[in-house]
Amino acid sequence: MGGRGPASSGPSPAHRFPDLTREQHFRRHGADFGAHSAEHYERLAAEFAGRRHTAGVESFVSRDRFIFTYEPATNTFLLQKPGGELVTFYKPTPAGYWQTQRNKYEPTQ
Repeated sequence: MGGRGPASSGPSPAHRFPDLTREQHFRRHGADFGAHSAEHYERLAAEFAGRRHTAGVESFVSRDRFIFTYEPATNTFLLQKPGGELVTFYKPTPAGYWQTQRNKYEPTQ
């Protein structure tokens, strides 16, 4: 066993891209994050999903329970389905994209 423990199987099933779109998203947005493979890009997205309740990261859940997460300092946007499955992860342009998403999808009190 070599004392290294079990090999990591990557992100939890809830924080993964669907198999059919993982490679497509990596090709379109992986360079935004310096990802060297689709698996690396997915891991970065999953790590970002885990930071949604940290300082400097904004997040809300839409009426349809989709999870929207944005970090202004890095212009990083993540959208997840209600169960946590990754939908998209990228650096949007224009930078006002986040406010547009909030205006369109964030429930009002």
